Amino acid sequence: MTVTGSGSVRVRPDLARVGISVQAAGAEAITALDRATETMTEVFAALAGQGIGEDDFATDGLTVQQAWANGQPSGYECSQQLQLLLGELDAVGTVLRAVAAVGGDRLRINDLRLDIRDRSEGTEQARALAFADARARAEQYARLAGRQLGAVVSVSEQVGSAQPVRMARLAMAAAAAPAVPISAGGLDVQMSVTVQWALLA
Repeated sequence: MTVTGSGSVRVRPDLARVGISVQAAGAEAITALDRATETMTEVFAALAGQGIGEDDFATDGLTVQQAWANGQPSGYECSQQLQLLLGELDAVGTVLRAVAAVGGDRLRINDLRLDIRDRSEGTEQARALAFADARARAEQYARLAGRQLGAVVSVSEQVGSAQPVRMARLAMAAAAAPAVPISAGGLDVQMSVTVQWALLA
């Protein structure tokens, strides 16, 4: 007899992944690039001032392309992207304010996701719940069939992906709000286990 059980454990997020970008325009490509670079350099300095180490942020992309207005070339636009990894949720709002202050109108906060640094404990708990669920189902089916549950023949599992909580809309308010409230909430770590048992007479 083959039965599938499921288990879910809610885990409190302990880190934030933030995607920001700097956008600047200019009549020439080099002008747009230089302006964006100047602002991004100030963002780097602001992050260092907040105690964010270089290992916790990385360039994620850079584009320079022609801008258009009314179907005509109107100069160039440069966009530089940066990914931040913030391990102290209580400091996220302060960091967002700091980069928004130096970035000004050129700064874009594109995305903020709350995530879990280590999912191993939550995965183990979800696995135990999933197996217990499968066993309970199997025992009921065995009783209904007038049989007894025998030894486990095989086990396979499928880990559910606990999607990070997205807070992009909240992050976009960083430049205007006096403070950026961050609520950690919880993420569900899910597990599905398929177990095959022998049935005894």
